[in-house]
Amino acid sequence: MLRNVPVLVLDFDSWATNNSGGTIAEFYEDADFRKAVDGAVLILASQEEHGTKRQTIDGVERNVCQTYGGTLCTDHLRMLTEISRDAKVFEKVAKDGAIISPMFVTITPAHEVVTVIHHEQRAPAVVAMVKEAQKRVGNGLARSDYLRLKRGLDEAKQLANASDYSAAVEILEELARIPGDYKPIATARGDLDALEPRGRELMKVAESSWSSGDCAAALTQMDDVATGFGKLAAARDAAARVAAWEKSPEAKPFLANLKADRAARILFVQGRTARRAGDAKRAVTALEKLVHDFPKSRFTPRGRELLATLKPKK
Repeated sequence: MLRNVPVLVLDFDSWATNNSGGTIAEFYEDADFRKAVDGAVLILASQEEHGTKRQTIDGVERNVCQTYGGTLCTDHLRMLTEISRDAKVFEKVAKDGAIISPMFVTITPAHEVVTVIHHEQRAPAVVAMVKEAQKRVGNGLARSDYLRLKRGLDEAKQLANASDYSAAVEILEELARIPGDYKPIATARGDLDALEPRGRELMKVAESSWSSGDCAAALTQMDDVATGFGKLAAARDAAARVAAWEKSPEAKPFLANLKADRAARILFVQGRTARRAGDAKRAVTALEKLVHDFPKSRFTPRGRELLATLKPKK
C-alpha cells in the first residue's frame, strides 16, 4: 500500500470565471484546507486553457497554468480525460454523459465516489468532504510524509553508496519512525536493515587492525561502527568490543585521542543533524565549535564544508 488516502478532484471551471464572489486563492490560503489535502491526492482538473506563467517548484523554475499554478493546462485537461475513462467514477460524477463544471469530488483508492457536488463550494465545505472521505478510507500516509520519505530514501541511498553510513543510518532511522504500514516506510526499514552487513564488514576490518597491532586504527574503526550504525545489532556489538579493548594495556596510549575523536564526532553530527532540520543557527554553533576546538580532527574538513553552505559569503 502506497498511501491509502482519498482523491480530491477540484474543477473550478465556470465558477472561476463567472465573478460569483469566490476566488480560487482562498483555498490555497486556508490553513484547514492545506492540512486536509495533505492527507489526500489533490487533482486540479479543468476543461479550459488559461495560459502560462513562471513558477518555482522544488527549486526549479518552470511554466505552469496561469490560473491554478503547479502544472500545465494540458495536465488539468488530461485529468478530466482520465476521469471519463474510469467507468466506475464517471457513472457517479457525470450528468447526462458529460462532466459539468464546477465540480468537487472525493474518491476512495478503490474508485468509490464518496461525494460529488456540481456547484460552487468554499474551502470549509471541501475540507468537510475530504474529512468524510478520510473516515471512509481509514488511516493514510500524508503527502508531506510521502515526499519526506521519497527524498530521504534517495539521499540515504547516495550516502550509503558513498560509504557515509552514519548519515544514511540517521536518515533511515528517522524515516522508519513514521507510523503506518506503507510501502515507502517498509522500504526505509528494509534499507536500514540492509546496512547491517556493511557494519559487520567494517567490524572485521577493525578486528584485523587490532590483530596486526594497529590499536589506534582499530579503536577508531570499531568506534565508527558503534556510533554510526544507530540501533542496528552491529552497533551494539561494536560498542561492546571497543569497550573491552579500551580496558586493555595496548589501548592506553591511544585513549586520549579516541576521546577527542568522539567529542569531534558529536559536534559534527550535531551540526549535520541541525542543518538537515533547517536549524542553521544551531548547526553553525556546533560546526564552529568543531573547527575551533578540533582543528586537526578528521571531521573538521567536512565540518568546514557544511559551514560554507550555511554562512553567507563575504
